[in-house]
Amino acid sequence: MKDEIKIEIPVEDSTKVERLFYESNAIQSIISLLLNQKADKELIEKYLTRLEDKTIELELAKDQIGNKYCPEEHKNKGLGFTFSFENHSIIYTVPKNV
Repeated sequence: MKDEIKIEIPVEDSTKVERLFYESNAIQSIISLLLNQKADKELIEKYLTRLEDKTIELELAKDQIGNKYCPEEHKNKGLGFTFSFENHSIIYTVPKNV
């Protein structure tokens, strides 16, 4: 079993991760469309590079913000977490000791 800890975070931090998430998904959709239309290889590669850059930016932001609000007693323990954009919060998953 696992416990969850929900921490409300500033709207700005939540919005930053949400924006990057949607930008990354939008680029993925464009790539899918380009592949389905058998678009020019150079154009597809251009968007693949953008996707890679945006994914790195997203993952760095998630790690930075996730670590920033992690409860002190759980820092550096590698907790899993998810963002709830609707509630502007982070939900940390804490394994229960057996």
